[in-house]
Amino acid sequence: MITIKLAELMHEASKGRDKPLRIKDVSAGTGIHRATLSAILNPKDDRRPYNAHLDLVDAFCDYFQVPVEKVVEHTPKTKAPNLRVAS
Repeated sequence: MITIKLAELMHEASKGRDKPLRIKDVSAGTGIHRATLSAILNPKDDRRPYNAHLDLVDAFCDYFQVPVEKVVEHTPKTKAPNLRVAS
């Protein structure tokens, strides 16, 4: 499962600021709609986080000035998928 670490990024970016970084700040800086940011921060199902497109990940990398591994996290599934090699 791939998750976007937006809450952690916002928390880290808020350090040293007078006010915490808000969704509207990130929206203004990235061009990503506030509803999309809210959906990323508050997934309806913890087992299936927001399914973001790579352009969103790219926008977060640019806005927070961090590499992609600071934006996304991979959590392995408990059971490996059945993969078959075509012959």
